[in-house]
Amino acid sequence: MKYFLLLASCLLFLASDLSAQVIGGELVKLEELFTKGKFEDCAYKAETFTENEKYRKSPEPYLYISMCYYEFHFSTDTKIKEYYKSALKDALKYAVKMRTYDKEANFYKDNSEYLDKLRQTCLEEAKALVDKKDYSKASSYYYKQLVKLDPDDAELLFVKGVCDALMRNSSEAYKSINDAMPLLNKKVEAGNYRAPKMIEPALADAFVNYSTLLKDQSYADSAKAIIMFGKILLPMDKAVDEQYKKFGN
Repeated sequence: MKYFLLLASCLLFLASDLSAQVIGGELVKLEELFTKGKFEDCAYKAETFTENEKYRKSPEPYLYISMCYYEFHFSTDTKIKEYYKSALKDALKYAVKMRTYDKEANFYKDNSEYLDKLRQTCLEEAKALVDKKDYSKASSYYYKQLVKLDPDDAELLFVKGVCDALMRNSSEAYKSINDAMPLLNKKVEAGNYRAPKMIEPALADAFVNYSTLLKDQSYADSAKAIIMFGKILLPMDKAVDEQYKKFGN
């Protein structure tokens, strides 16, 4: 009997977790489709809402489309994978649209769990592109859009700027890095700074790559200053520490 009650409570918890797909939403039809795993139908129906004058500027349908495309990205169905080749990029694109219409940031705040998963996946994909030196795709596919989703994220802005610098987009790089550095400095000066765990790998790569780029361009002092700042922000990162030791002597 106890086992049955425990199982029932677990199933009830699971069901309640699945039903709350978009927190704060009111479009029941979209919720039903998404909960049943009918992601293509949900995405199509959500698109029709965006064409409706009443919901065209509502953040909710865009968030559902984003979530559906995120599911497509991880689908094991070969037809889905083939048809939605840019699913992750589209998931991010629609999340940005959601943020555009979410004037009070209510959907953004209430659905942070999904958005964090989306960020994490996009950052991993971007890092893989950076590792392959495909800076153009890393920036245009992910970093630029992530900055639009979170324009106040200083760490992300710096990472995006370094990626632009690596692809020799000097004007964009200068603007992003120039905007990010004072914000990062302010965070450090406030005391007890700790880089958000999600961005740490990308941030470490950015400091290492940017200091190397500056050194290669004969800006040795600037290169040393950048990696020293990276050491302050990421004192326990091995890659930053190794790069710091190279410039410290």
